[in-house]
Amino acid sequence: MVNYKKLGYEHIEEYNTDFLNTLLKTNRTYDFFVDWDKIFDKLEKNVVEISILNSLSKISSDKVEDKFREILTKYPECVPLLPLILAIRDKSIDVFDAEQKTTKKIDFSKRYFKIDETMNFSKKQGY
Repeated sequence: MVNYKKLGYEHIEEYNTDFLNTLLKTNRTYDFFVDWDKIFDKLEKNVVEISILNSLSKISSDKVEDKFREILTKYPECVPLLPLILAIRDKSIDVFDAEQKTTKKIDFSKRYFKIDETMNFSKKQGY
């Protein structure tokens, strides 16, 4: 319990009113929304992998799927970047497949990922 008299208030209601009137609406400053230092650090550390994935933007749409599969096969170090593109921090995620009415765990670690699952996930995301 708050000792409102020690804080200079006559009544608890006076303290409560003052307390509520001085609350901030939010504690979010401008740097709360985007951590640019972290983004640029990730960019710098993964510039090669990002460039490899970016090469897909130069492929005709009828060949993207084959080229994406080729990239995942030759450069598995690109796989952990896929969740980052979608602003997902987890290395594996649970996804509900509405068509099959099942939940799947999709692993984006370069060691444990499955190409077909990764391809399917990416395709359903609209790569």
